[in-house]
Amino acid sequence: MKILLLTITILFLFIIDFYTLKALKSTINFIFIKSFIFSSIYWLQLITITALTIYAVFILKQAPGTLLFSVILTTIVLLYIPKLNIVSFYFIEYIVSVFSKNYSAITKIGISLSIVSFLLIIHGITINKNNFRLRTQEIYFKNLPYKFDGFKIIQISDIHLGSYGKTTKSIDKAVRIINTQNADIVLLTGDLVNNTADEVNGFEKSFKAINAKYGKYSILGNHDYGDYHAWKNNKLKQQNLKYLIQKHNEIGFEILLNSNKKIGIANDSITIAGVENWGKPPFPQHGDINSALQNTSNSDFIILLSHDPSHWRAEIIDDTNIELTLSGHTHAMQAGIEIGSFQWSPVSFKYKEWGGLYNNNEQYLYVNRGLGYLGLLGRIGIRPEITEIILRKK
Repeated sequence: MKILLLTITILFLFIIDFYTLKALKSTINFIFIKSFIFSSIYWLQLITITALTIYAVFILKQAPGTLLFSVILTTIVLLYIPKLNIVSFYFIEYIVSVFSKNYSAITKIGISLSIVSFLLIIHGITINKNNFRLRTQEIYFKNLPYKFDGFKIIQISDIHLGSYGKTTKSIDKAVRIINTQNADIVLLTGDLVNNTADEVNGFEKSFKAINAKYGKYSILGNHDYGDYHAWKNNKLKQQNLKYLIQKHNEIGFEILLNSNKKIGIANDSITIAGVENWGKPPFPQHGDINSALQNTSNSDFIILLSHDPSHWRAEIIDDTNIELTLSGHTHAMQAGIEIGSFQWSPVSFKYKEWGGLYNNNEQYLYVNRGLGYLGLLGRIGIRPEITEIILRKK
């Protein structure tokens, strides 16, 4: 299966390269573009990518989400998204040429767009990936206890520490932004790591520095279970999960594993419930909403932490009295457009709720766009997010 997938991928990249080179040679009147030296350098990129991928998959046997895999994927995106622009316009020019003689500038438009897309990707993997955005969202509830009017929640999600290597600079920057908000509670909605618990090593001090008046709580995401790592046996995989749960506690987060915790102010209280990961196949369904709501009543004000937003429609709305669900998982695909109130991401084709606030008969879902990054070492158009949610009494 790996060999077949790799063969198809390399063949696809070869086709893009073949027609990109053809378009460049037919459009740009520069002798170097048409030279043997340029062609040799040009094809060397695909040879290098192929060799690195074979080395990572078949020799190192690395899992997706490792730093080497991410570098390879980011390189492919950086080089081949711009080329797709050129190839697309080259074929448009070919089709137009059948019916009209006025087509000479079409491929040049594609080349111009390829330069723009190349620069946008460079911006995404150098600047935008750490350009944290604090989003503030006030939500009004009829059932909110009076003492919790103005209660401030900070939500973070999808940190994916394996993508940072051992450099804490970016995480420390995020922690400073979090602490500036003087949160009542900080909630982490899954995917602390890419694959293995040891990715947390070296980041303990950073996360311990996060301040919250009424505590810090977390849940597991699909990546936290180690499902994408090639374990020698299931015992090692289970030990890794146990170690990761221990790490959550070490960094100051109480992890909710299909359980809940009451937060009290004077005589009022709210319940923070957390489920293990529940996702549509092929993602695992470890979440047990009944266990997570154990010892709660219909009069309780409940906030649910559930990593995958698809859980909201599947088991939460209409079937429970949960007022607010907090999720992550989508990363807003780390690529999209956000202009004012308009937002779009390719991930919207897979997830109806993928970023921001959603409402169904006054049951709310907020989907955090993610703090970190996975695969693509950057964010194109979609900034990493720290969410400030302020609870208000109607």
